[in-house]
Amino acid sequence: MYFAQVKDGGGMGAYSTGITALITLYIACLAYKVQLKSSIKPMDWVCLILALSSIPLWYITSSPLIAVIILTTVDTIGFIPTYRKAHAEPFDESPLFYGLFTIRNLFAIFALEHLSTTTILFPLVTGIFCIPLIIMITIRRKSCSP
Repeated sequence: MYFAQVKDGGGMGAYSTGITALITLYIACLAYKVQLKSSIKPMDWVCLILALSSIPLWYITSSPLIAVIILTTVDTIGFIPTYRKAHAEPFDESPLFYGLFTIRNLFAIFALEHLSTTTILFPLVTGIFCIPLIIMITIRRKSCSP
């Protein structure tokens, strides 16, 4: 995602995507090291395979936009396990985190040096998908509280 945004002229606004990708990769490596296999669902593997499939598709098509569309779709599908877990265990997810993530994406969009579908799509969609998640967590916490 970061490379597609940079290639399309996203400039400084793309840096938050790149930093987030590095942090996510680090967390994924730590999680793999711990190997909590019982919590890895088939949908998690599907999302990983789809995400990795965007790399050769970008290479074949030479289109950053296609890579961004694929990765945004995969990331959106990747929200499914998060929604499922947040619904089942609302106190394990932080609405503050997702709120800050939404605000961060808004700032990232404003910081983009070139506005296009390639640069805006990912932060816009992922930010929007956080809002119903925040609402669901808040409602579930109220209904599950002692």
